[in-house]
Amino acid sequence: AAASASVADPPHRSPQPQPQPLLGLAAAAASAALLLSGPATAFGPENLPLEVVSYADIVCPVGVPKDARCIETKAKVTLGGSKPAYNSEVFGRVRLPNGESALYGDFAEASDAGKMSDIDEIQPGTSTVSFMLKLIKESKDGELTFVQMKSRSYPGMRADFRIMKPVSDTESCELEKELGLECPDEIPF
Repeated sequence: AAASASVADPPHRSPQPQPQPLLGLAAAAASAALLLSGPATAFGPENLPLEVVSYADIVCPVGVPKDARCIETKAKVTLGGSKPAYNSEVFGRVRLPNGESALYGDFAEASDAGKMSDIDEIQPGTSTVSFMLKLIKESKDGELTFVQMKSRSYPGMRADFRIMKPVSDTESCELEKELGLECPDEIPF
């Protein structure tokens, strides 16, 4: 006797939604239009080469160690775009005539990884900026060499970013008000 094979019916499945090719094409076109419609916006930090043109000794501000030498450094910088950059950080190396680091506290010569100063504001185009550097006292002997000097600016940084207010000058519910929340009557600490 011949064996008969039976084929079982597949289990019942819900109909799957069919892809909508036009919907995907419309979404891609809308995304492209948004991206291409306005000026390009930078999201990350921008490194700007600094060309040191001069430096001069200045009186160190309060808080700088007494065995440091302070200089005001002037450098040319070029910033693209139409908006100024605020609170830029200065990186690079400063060398003594014998090739050693002239930076105060630069024990590991990590100045390329750690900032050495700040620039309050850089105007668009080519301009001259100034910033203070702390050097070792021995740096008074001979001409200094500035190596790989650059400024790092962050798009969108506000001019008042580094201005600190005493706690007594701030409202205790600033964040709640900014988020549209109610301010508690008492702070729980």
